[in-house]
Amino acid sequence: MNEMNNAILAVTGAIVLLFSVLWSVVWISKGNNMAYTGIALMAIVCCGGYFVIPKPPVYEYTLEKDGCCKVVQKADLYTWRLRKADGDFTARFCHDYDLRAFDPEPGLIMWKLRFEDLGECWSVKRADLGFWWVRDPKTQIVMKED
Repeated sequence: MNEMNNAILAVTGAIVLLFSVLWSVVWISKGNNMAYTGIALMAIVCCGGYFVIPKPPVYEYTLEKDGCCKVVQKADLYTWRLRKADGDFTARFCHDYDLRAFDPEPGLIMWKLRFEDLGECWSVKRADLGFWWVRDPKTQIVMKED
C-alpha cells in the first residue's frame, strides 16, 4: 500500500511539474517575465509536498531498554508472538520483505527490533530496519533461552 501511494505521488508530481514547465514556456515565448515566478512557485509546491506528506513512524525495541524481544510463538511466516519486559504482543510483519530465510523458533531472543509501522503491518524492508539476534560471542550462533 505504501509503495502504491509513493507511485501515485510521483506520477502526480511529474504531471504537475510538466504542466508548469509547459505553461512557463508559453508565457516566456509571449515575453512575460511572470513565467519565471511560475516556475519557482511550482518547484516549491512540488518539492514542499515531500516534506508535508506524513511518513509512517519507526519504532525500536531493544533488549536493554525494553527487555525485548523473545519469540514466544510463530503463528505463520509473518505473524509472531513476542515477549517484552512489560508483556506479550503480536507482531504482524508486512509481505514487502521475504521472511522465508527466518524461521524463528520459540526461545530465540533479539537484542533489537526496528520496524516501520504501516498500520496494518510492520515493515522491515528498509536497510535500517530489521531483527538483530543475540548471538554467542565465540561461535556467533543465535542464542536461545529455554
